[in-house]
Amino acid sequence: MGFVFSHFFFQTSFATTATTIVSGAMAERTKLSAYMIFSFLNTLVFAFPSHWMWAKNGWLQRMHVVDIARAGPVHLVGGVTGFIATIILKPRLGRFEGTAKKEMGSPTNAILGLFMLWWGWLGFNCGSTFGITGGKWKLAARAAVSTVMASMGGGTVGLLISYITEKRRFEVGHLIFSVLGALVSVTSMCALARPWEGLL
Repeated sequence: MGFVFSHFFFQTSFATTATTIVSGAMAERTKLSAYMIFSFLNTLVFAFPSHWMWAKNGWLQRMHVVDIARAGPVHLVGGVTGFIATIILKPRLGRFEGTAKKEMGSPTNAILGLFMLWWGWLGFNCGSTFGITGGKWKLAARAAVSTVMASMGGGTVGLLISYITEKRRFEVGHLIFSVLGALVSVTSMCALARPWEGLL
């Protein structure tokens, strides 16, 4: 019974992750009650692609689609619903007016948020091997290394782009988005990628 409960908790974490991806797209433009209703509905929507991918009778599962850490349904549902929410809600008032570049409120807090996401991502990717016994530790170790290498590669590219495009300045936003993009890209193959593949 413990496996059933742990599996339930783990899958619920993925469902909530698909919903929290959208929170940035809806920030400052929705009421809490509206976001709570959206969260409930988005979890129901998430059930369909997750069933297709992970259930034994799911049509993607029968096609032998490989998605180690549930990247497909999580990022597909989060990205599509975030895109739709952005279209419906329109841009934030006063956020994109004029040509002056908006400064980040607190780069320190943004970096702390990145590290929190990074630790959670590491747990998701390693935890998706469902254990460390019976040889699964090799998959968990490979998932950890490829996740770390991907974040290093993404962060390096982000800093280089920032250095070139921002006149020899390092912008925190470039670093954060590059690391997150690299983490998204390695998630589905994290336990299969070699270290150099994770870096690229």
